[in-house]
Amino acid sequence: MNFSKAKTFLIIMFLAVDIFLLYSLLVNSSSNPFFKNDSYEKVTKLLEERNIFIETDETILNQSKFFNLTLKNLSGDKDYFANLILGEFKVDEEGTYSSQKGKMTFESGEFCFIPSKGITLSKNVNDSALPKEIISILKNSGFSVEKLKYKETLKDKNGAFSVNYSHIFYEKELLNSPLGVYVKDNSIVKIKGGIYSIHSFDSENPNLKTKEEILIRFSNLKETDEKIYISSIKEGYFNPRQEYATFSVIPSIKITLKSGEIYYFDLIDGKLLEND
Repeated sequence: MNFSKAKTFLIIMFLAVDIFLLYSLLVNSSSNPFFKNDSYEKVTKLLEERNIFIETDETILNQSKFFNLTLKNLSGDKDYFANLILGEFKVDEEGTYSSQKGKMTFESGEFCFIPSKGITLSKNVNDSALPKEIISILKNSGFSVEKLKYKETLKDKNGAFSVNYSHIFYEKELLNSPLGVYVKDNSIVKIKGGIYSIHSFDSENPNLKTKEEILIRFSNLKETDEKIYISSIKEGYFNPRQEYATFSVIPSIKITLKSGEIYYFDLIDGKLLEND
């Protein structure tokens, strides 16, 4: 064997590999100046150079665990769910379920229930005990409330209030599926959203994108001379809102702007899931 030629060949091969790796590094750095080990401070500075400013004190540095999670949509079986809430019912041609208790419609895997008579509350919207009273009423009306956690109370243009609840699974919020209980003149006039429970639980979901990576991807979407302010950054699960009895949720990041715009990003591949 000619060891001199073999040595020369190996040197040339390693040089070619090094040149290829250097080229790849330069290409990637020119299209995305962010690397996984970069600090949050560097990402923040880069965003500010792009007129994007973060105005939130929420903890976003330490990403906690996500799991491969499948949920059961309790309103996915429309007849079963309607019977649970309405009792004996009728269905018209437009798909509206009705009984003496009220009316119920379904869309995108979620429901809307309007009681025949408003359900009177003993607490007013300013009472800190109101969310607990509503939970008790929901439970007595047939709704599953185990995974619900009070989120906020909002007032609309007509003077009605929406008392909103989040679904929490393994300390993570189902980001795009709140349950809204609408209150007017101290009575519940509408309940809208979804009711979900855990169908199956699997192992931890590894190798997810970091929040810093998602912020860079967001900045690439918002190239503008106007200043953009991020008011909230939350991690949780995304509901694809499929009309199935069971469905898999997606680990995701929810970015809310001061203007009210909301962006959901997939933490598995970094893609934009939805923009409200």
